[in-house]
Amino acid sequence: MISRRTRVRAVTMMLGLLAAATLSLATPGTAHAGCVAGVEFTHSLTVNGTVYVTENPVNGTCNGNNFYQTYFSSPFPGWRASVHFQNNGRWQSHYGGYDTNSYYASYEDDNSHSLITLCLDHGIGLTWYCGFGGSYTIVTDFDHTYAGLSTGF
Repeated sequence: MISRRTRVRAVTMMLGLLAAATLSLATPGTAHAGCVAGVEFTHSLTVNGTVYVTENPVNGTCNGNNFYQTYFSSPFPGWRASVHFQNNGRWQSHYGGYDTNSYYASYEDDNSHSLITLCLDHGIGLTWYCGFGGSYTIVTDFDHTYAGLSTGF
């Protein structure tokens, strides 16, 4: 009787862990981006441990005035970094060049609460890496499945 009870508990625990793991993989999360509680943070799009795009908010941007300023870049020549902001369901995109230069982007919203997605594309064959942090998709055009949440700017 004790061994059967132990098996039932073990199976129940295993099913619970499996369900939790499945849900965490099936539902994309939102990471924190740019501004968190009035403090600027540099963020990136990282693919298999390699940083593809970096987004670095301008000092003083997290001041609660609904105006976000940042610089973004990629270390890969021939590829283009882009940053995409969402407010109230509408996306606004800013694109760099197909180089390693740093590009400025600014964005204004109505509540200092927006999503940010970083992308990298090479323009040939339409391969895009889009996401935030270590969560990303490989697609043929801009995709906002994974985004970071910026608040307090």
